[in-house]
Amino acid sequence: MKMFRNIESGWLLALSAIAVIGFAACTTTTPTGTTKDMFDMTSSTSDRSWFSIDGQLKNEYKAIAFATYAYESVLDDMARGEGEYLTSMATLLKVPEQSQSGFRSMAQASYSEVVRSPSGTPSALLHSLTHVIPK
Repeated sequence: MKMFRNIESGWLLALSAIAVIGFAACTTTTPTGTTKDMFDMTSSTSDRSWFSIDGQLKNEYKAIAFATYAYESVLDDMARGEGEYLTSMATLLKVPEQSQSGFRSMAQASYSEVVRSPSGTPSALLHSLTHVIPK
């Protein structure tokens, strides 16, 4: 009976290892805001790096990184016209404090355009939001 438990636990361990390795190899093909998307967005063959010498994300790339990472959450906040993700996007896009209310309203108004967009990517989201920044 003891030998059977050892064999059973050995099989369980082997199946668990195979499952972990299998799930780790999974990737997506559409933009989902996953780390794979972040790697695709930040990796490049050009000399321009997204990161400073001390390993910090450069200011000019923070908005696209955030839009990629929190894509669905930003869309949810856009639909409501409020929320911490939309407020964070406004801050990253350098919308002045006194203009943020107007920004949130215009972002909500452009929500359906972003959702219906054939590209439906973080880049399209960011493009839409930069065009509704109050002047």
